[in-house]
Amino acid sequence: MRELLVAVIVSTILIIMIIPLITSPAMAQSWSQGATILTPRVEITASNIGDDIYVIGGLDKSGNTLDVVEVYNVKNNSWKSVAHLPQGLNHPAAASYDGKIYVVGGFISTEWIPTNQLFIYDPIKNQWTEGNPMPTPRGALNALFVNGTLYAIGGQDNAKSLNINEAYDPLTNNWISKPSMPTARNHAASATVDNKIYITGGRAGPYALTNVNANEMYDTETEKWTAVEPMPSKRSGTAAAAINNSFFVFGGEDTIKTDANNEEYDTQDGKWISQEPMPTSRHGLAAVSVDDRIFVIGGGPKPSLSLSDVNEIYTIKPWGLAQSREINLIDNKYTWKPLVDTTVSQNQSNLHIVVSTAHNDTKYGRAFLPVQINSTMNKSLILNLDYASQSARGNATFMAEIRDNSSEVTDNSSSKILWYNRLNNTNGQLSNETYTIPNNILNRPVEFRLYAITNGTGEHILAVKKASIMIH
Repeated sequence: MRELLVAVIVSTILIIMIIPLITSPAMAQSWSQGATILTPRVEITASNIGDDIYVIGGLDKSGNTLDVVEVYNVKNNSWKSVAHLPQGLNHPAAASYDGKIYVVGGFISTEWIPTNQLFIYDPIKNQWTEGNPMPTPRGALNALFVNGTLYAIGGQDNAKSLNINEAYDPLTNNWISKPSMPTARNHAASATVDNKIYITGGRAGPYALTNVNANEMYDTETEKWTAVEPMPSKRSGTAAAAINNSFFVFGGEDTIKTDANNEEYDTQDGKWISQEPMPTSRHGLAAVSVDDRIFVIGGGPKPSLSLSDVNEIYTIKPWGLAQSREINLIDNKYTWKPLVDTTVSQNQSNLHIVVSTAHNDTKYGRAFLPVQINSTMNKSLILNLDYASQSARGNATFMAEIRDNSSEVTDNSSSKILWYNRLNNTNGQLSNETYTIPNNILNRPVEFRLYAITNGTGEHILAVKKASIMIH
């Protein structure tokens, strides 16, 4: 009987587990062509301000370092030239903040002479100014803004790969050192999701194509690095862009070929998914996301010095009604915790909750799971639950509940309850139930609870055999 009951709890857990998968909504993707870049080039950087994507620097077909800056408007599908960089750069990094573009590092020639210069572009004035130089000269680095701070991470000088992490404050025009990245590398891809920085792939050596697949996350709040699931392929010379809770890594090269790979990392479930490859394989490219599209621009179709004018657009579309799918919620990724006379056991396919009471007053024995369910999709969530429940001694009322878990709501506040439903006492028989969970549980910290509410001494068991979420 207890094995069956284990299944019941699992189903509820699964619900929570699946929801994080929805965080990275089920998506259909497709590629299309945008207007080609005015100046074909490779080893570029890019960033956007609203609907305008700024493509900066790079190398031309002769290996000359460029100071060219061109702007692509995603709505008009058109290009224009703007003020040139003060200094030609290849392999620089760029990020945008507060209506301006910040370009840092890079090489000033094909002799791999690194720079520490910081250039700031004001599109209203169509003018570049120079900020306080970065402490460490380097190129092939990553630059990202999080909460008003520019982080410059990794790269290479003229001798070695670097793991340096330096942060710039635009308000004070000062740089400070931050905890170093665990894996020194250059030519890596990077993205930000939920105030966290992900550095993925790259190469370990300064010149030899010693590609790696390390995927490391930097939490800007705790200032700690964590190694997460490695990228399936070892690639360098890539580009990445984030949409919702996923980031996508495009392209790359090794010594004999370039890559068309497009691999998605879901930051919520920590898994990689191979997606539709780029139409044109290339390295030294740029990728920028605007709304539900990623613009993958420029780069070289052959290893080393080659270039293109390609502008390929990857569109991410929510699943339509005809594309509904069911996600299994039984998983071992999340750990349910017991509270009040409760024991919990779980494995890959079962969750088992036992509430044993030796008191005559009312007790709320439960298992609970804190989680945040993030999704930009206004989708209905349907829970399918196969469970069994039984009171071996005494009587109990079984409940499932989701509560707001944000700090500003007190625990005894009824406003915390976002969804609840009474479960049947099945006397050990399997029961199948379907519940529609409202969207107000999304994008906020919540706590999922499974209760056995008792009024006296006894032992009460709840087990989940199957749980799944239908997205449609």
